[in-house]
Amino acid sequence: MGDLAKGRATVIDRGDTLQIIIPGKKHPLAIFMSIFFCVFLIGGWSTALVTVIKHILEAISKGDTTNLTFILTWLIGWTIGGIFFLIIILWIWVRKETITLSQNILRIERKVLGIGKSRRYSLPDVKNCRLNTSAGSRNVGWGFGSWSGGFDFWGFSSAALAFDYGMRIIRFAYEIDEPEANYLLGLFQQRGIDVSPSPEVERRLKKSETELPYKDTGVEKTGWAGS
Repeated sequence: MGDLAKGRATVIDRGDTLQIIIPGKKHPLAIFMSIFFCVFLIGGWSTALVTVIKHILEAISKGDTTNLTFILTWLIGWTIGGIFFLIIILWIWVRKETITLSQNILRIERKVLGIGKSRRYSLPDVKNCRLNTSAGSRNVGWGFGSWSGGFDFWGFSSAALAFDYGMRIIRFAYEIDEPEANYLLGLFQQRGIDVSPSPEVERRLKKSETELPYKDTGVEKTGWAGS
C-alpha cells in the first residue's frame, strides 16, 4: 500500500522561489504501446530506412532515376513518421510540468527533455486562482471512457487549476487530483496570490497558522503533507 500522505508533485521551496514539478502519469497501456513503438523503431522502421537509402544510392550511382521521385517522397514520409513515433515515446516517459513562482513572475512550462511550451505571467495580474471546475472527468480507467478520458491516457488531461489573467482564463496543473490541487492552492495563497479557496483549502490554511506543512529550509520536498 502506498503512502497516502504523498502527492505526485515535487515542491521545492527556496525562500524567494517556489517551484512545483508535476511528472506525467504513466498509464500501463501507454507504457506497453511505447515499448511496442521502440521495437518498431529499432526493428522494422530503421531496417526499412537503411534499405531504401542503399537502394537510392545504388540507383544514383548507376544513373537509374526511374521512380526516384516516388522513392524519395516515400523516404521523407517514412522519416517523418519515425520522428513522430519517437516524440510519442518521449512524451509518454519524460514529460513534466513545472510551475515556478519568483520575483512577481509565474512561469508555467510543459516540456520533454527541456523542449516544449513555456508561459510567463505577472503575479499581481493573476486573479481568482481556483479549482478548474470545468475540468470534466479525470482518471477514467484506461482512458477510453470519454473524450476527456482519451486525452488523459495520452497526457492531455484536463487541468486541475485555473486563474483569470485579464480577459483570459489560464488553466494549468495537469495530471493531479483534486486533493493535491487544493494543497497547491493553499501554497499559492500563502505566497500572496489571489485565490478563491475551496473549503478544503480554508481548512488547511487555518491549520497552517499553527503548523506549516513543511519547514522553510530551502530543501527539496517531495509530495505534500497529509492532514
